[in-house]
Amino acid sequence: MTCQTCGARTQRNLCNRHAAELVELVANRMVFDRVVLIGDAAATARPHVGMGIAKAGTDVEVLADSLSENAELCEGLRQFGRQRLPVAARAVSRAATSAHT
Repeated sequence: MTCQTCGARTQRNLCNRHAAELVELVANRMVFDRVVLIGDAAATARPHVGMGIAKAGTDVEVLADSLSENAELCEGLRQFGRQRLPVAARAVSRAATSAHT
């Protein structure tokens, strides 16, 4: 085969120079004082599962609910982090598992 981008001989459609490496990431936490990570900033799963937009949208929804349920801003942010970090970790884990089956 040849690389679709540069024409180099390779075992697949793209050579190592032009193929994007898939990186999985789960942050240690989603809340840093008054800064919140959502979506792919908090946890990046493989693109074939299509979780990016769905996870970000749900993160925002849960963040809004957490803030409205707590009079104290910091407690609302902590509640959000406690609820969403396990969900983010499971999404990345499931994506990695499905890539190998």
